[in-house]
Amino acid sequence: MTALIRRGGEFTGAEQLGLDELHPQRNVVHPGLRVGRFLTLDERFDEWASTADGETVYGELVRRAFRLRERGFPHYGVGAIVESIRFDRNVEVGPDGDLFKVNNSYRSRLARKAMREYDELDGFFETRELRS
Repeated sequence: MTALIRRGGEFTGAEQLGLDELHPQRNVVHPGLRVGRFLTLDERFDEWASTADGETVYGELVRRAFRLRERGFPHYGVGAIVESIRFDRNVEVGPDGDLFKVNNSYRSRLARKAMREYDELDGFFETRELRS
């Protein structure tokens, strides 16, 4: 694993400091770390959204949002929908099954994406100004 050392706001890998012998492993994947910097939340979301988990969760979120809209709900909480997706999956596969990985920080991005891509869902989820 490459040690990261913070210098002036940037992360420098040990190999750049001549410390290769301390960390002989190369090409170790560090989630959220690319080319000596951490990915932003938006970049991590975009990466996750293109995975099988991301595509499945997003599709199910949209399907459930449309069902709620059709039942007469003018607004609904994205958190409640994400938790219902988790619950249903957990009951379906059990504790040793293939569970979905959904970072709670992605909820607002999921809501924004759905409202951006489907006119019928515009304004369905309450969102606040993004801070990160």
